Amino acid sequence: MKITPIHRPHLMPTSLAGSAVLKGFNPKKIASLDSKGCWIENPETPIRRAVNEILFHLWEMDEKQKKSVLDNIINLFIRQAIWPSVLRIRAALIKNSSGNIPRLSLQQIEKELIDHYKSSKKPEKHISFLIILEVLAWILVYEAQRKNANRYVPEWDLEEKKKTQKYKKDILDSENFLNRCLSKENRPLIPQLYTELKEISPDGLNSIPDLIAEEQRLNDDIKQLLIFSEIPSKREECLSLIREKIFPPTGVVTEISPALLRPCAELLRNRKIDISSGIHYRASVILSVLQDPRSTETLLNALKTFPLQLTSIRENIIYTLGNLKEKEAVMPIKKVLDCPDKIIHTHADGTIKPSLLEEQKEEALRSLGKIGLESLNILPSMIKYKDHPSTKIKTHLSWSLGEIGNIQKKNTEESAQIF
Repeated sequence: MKITPIHRPHLMPTSLAGSAVLKGFNPKKIASLDSKGCWIENPETPIRRAVNEILFHLWEMDEKQKKSVLDNIINLFIRQAIWPSVLRIRAALIKNSSGNIPRLSLQQIEKELIDHYKSSKKPEKHISFLIILEVLAWILVYEAQRKNANRYVPEWDLEEKKKTQKYKKDILDSENFLNRCLSKENRPLIPQLYTELKEISPDGLNSIPDLIAEEQRLNDDIKQLLIFSEIPSKREECLSLIREKIFPPTGVVTEISPALLRPCAELLRNRKIDISSGIHYRASVILSVLQDPRSTETLLNALKTFPLQLTSIRENIIYTLGNLKEKEAVMPIKKVLDCPDKIIHTHADGTIKPSLLEEQKEEALRSLGKIGLESLNILPSMIKYKDHPSTKIKTHLSWSLGEIGNIQKKNTEESAQIF
């Protein structure tokens, strides 16, 4: 298939391409786009995580605001003075090097980019937007690196100062990348572009560098601690430090940083960590406070795979899915309602122990009320609790059925008004 050169794009088709890409974004997953514009889940690199943040913040907007923000961002990037530099940065990111980029003509740069995206079979009309998105993410990560490199660290904190040296090297590498990539007269365009982005972008996009910077520090610390936890003599200390990393220092969970979303989702998925460490439980607490829709798929998978006796973790998961009004949670929740109030299970040490499920059932019934009409599919599993000896369970059942009834009534009234 013949692809035309990437001339300086026009606003309208590029904005329409951005809207088309956003329609493929699944807000119930931690989803991003790879270097070629293909969807990936649970991104690991800072640029991929920045892309996830950009797409999510755009997804959250109403259509009018989304169009306005997209148009403003695109207009900044497609200016005649900026677009050639954008193409050079994008080509250098593809090659993971800026070595020969300054020596290439714009036509050669365009060919590099066309060949790159052609292999992914992305629509030709999407390419300009994908280039802008990738360079925008790089700029935001560049600013995140700057924040980490320049953050204040007390002189006595030798461990943190050592980490800061790494971040200073990261920003130096990015600055060298930019210096080799662009001519001397074009280098100031990127800091200027970021300044303009801050002026026209909503608070959500402006906060991304701070979020990525904090998330990077968390990820670096957790990754290092997980490596050291494989040493038996250090295991308990390292796991304890991870628990501290994902919990607010003051213990006030309402002050949870959104930068904890992806690290906690990753920890909840990590089954190599011993469940007795309490890390999965703390991760589930954080996700229950954040209530970010992007954690939905992680929570659903956890609810389906964590055994019933892990009541504390499962209660947090069920609570969060209920608040997110996640319809797909209904059938996994049914599993706990169909079980007896007490189950017997074998512990890791071989001992046989009972687990009480009443509190988990209370949370299950309440969440079903929040989810709404989809819960009617398991009405028999709910109704059998009307004569349960627990007053709390019967109270939650009554509330849940009342909520579902109110939704039914509202829908009926709205349908009557239409006709």
